[in-house]
Amino acid sequence: MTLLLNNDEVERVLTPEISIQATEAIYRELAEGTAYNRPRSQVYLPAESKNHPGFHYRSLQARNAAAFCLLRRETAIAGL
Repeated sequence: MTLLLNNDEVERVLTPEISIQATEAIYRELAEGTAYNRPRSQVYLPAESKNHPGFHYRSLQARNAAAFCLLRRETAIAGL
């Protein structure tokens, strides 16, 4: 089942202690080779003019041994 959370929902339930525990666990799994973290990819299309603004696309993907997957995609139009 996919659970989609927005930033406000994450801030309500994620404590510093949980964040530290999760970070330690994922770095351990990365060292063991049971998790992967693809470097973030970013694409920029430059702005030509005010009528033709630039475009920005970013994505990142990660997965751990417990089959927790993260996919984040973000798009933006320059100047808006």
